[in-house]
Amino acid sequence: MNTNTVPYTPFSYLPYVFTAYLSKIIGIKPVTEYLLMRLIGFLTYFLLFILAIKITPVGKFTLAFISTIPTVIVSWTNISADGYMVAISALFFAVILRVVYSLKQGKNITLNDVLAVSIVTVLLSMGKIPIFLYLFLLLPLAFLLRKRSNFEHKAYFYLLFLFGLSFLVTVWWVLIVKNINTGAYFGRNVDTFKQLSFILSDIPSFLTLLARTLLGYNFFVYTIGYTNDLAVYAIPKLFTYLSATALVLSVFTKYNSQNYLKAPRNIYFKLFEISKYLISFAFIVSVFIILYLQFSEIGSHTIDGVQERYFIPMYFILLSIIPKRKISSGLYMTIISLLAILPAISYWLILFNQL
Repeated sequence: MNTNTVPYTPFSYLPYVFTAYLSKIIGIKPVTEYLLMRLIGFLTYFLLFILAIKITPVGKFTLAFISTIPTVIVSWTNISADGYMVAISALFFAVILRVVYSLKQGKNITLNDVLAVSIVTVLLSMGKIPIFLYLFLLLPLAFLLRKRSNFEHKAYFYLLFLFGLSFLVTVWWVLIVKNINTGAYFGRNVDTFKQLSFILSDIPSFLTLLARTLLGYNFFVYTIGYTNDLAVYAIPKLFTYLSATALVLSVFTKYNSQNYLKAPRNIYFKLFEISKYLISFAFIVSVFIILYLQFSEIGSHTIDGVQERYFIPMYFILLSIIPKRKISSGLYMTIISLLAILPAISYWLILFNQL
């Protein structure tokens, strides 16, 4: 068993567990069962992503482009916790943004809104660490409800309770898996607590290592396999940069933001906007720290095991902005669509070539 996946919650593998259970009852052969697990996983997460696109009030085009990134396709078609993380984080952001922008327009929050936030919050708390950091978006959302209707004032306290409960669930799971040697499968000398002691013995050196790694890391390398061997599993850099360019340019399309969302802001809306960027930065830093604690050799002078796929969930929340200038040109739409689709085509060509 690959021990570095043990800290992932069992809930992340629910579609595969369900398929395996049915396969056992029906008596399907292992090879067919494996293919069915991948198919069911893909359909589950793809449909959840489509639901996120439908729900979100902003970034529909950007979110659609994210689904064309080869690494995202791989996460949905493999048996891993990444498919769950990508799909559920997109759904979480979509629901939260819908509620925030509804309030921004002066609309009242409904019971359905509260239920939707509750569901996606619980689902997100079951994802891979450190995706739980985005639960902190519940706090500025709660503050938006403080001085509104009686129902929304009650929702304010409920969201605070929901945040606390979800956070405790995450801490509970971390305590369960804290003693697992996540590097055992690879024969690595890994011990979270010994590594933490090493960090505390020389904090300035670790901060220097962390800063150097962050500044020198290429966040735009999309792989088509679960390995650090980029010579074999990375798609051509040109297609990677085309995809990244498409994501950024998609923000400026008229399809990505509507005029009615340009309602006046108050301090709480600004707090939400600031929070999503601060949390995204904390998410990036946390990925490197966690991989140093749980995968890198004790006392290592490098942070090992970090892959670009870990950062995909933050793409949408970072790009969920409403620019002052929006472009509606058909040529512009065609160009950025091609930029987004070409990397996906390259992935499928590589896949068919391997077959």
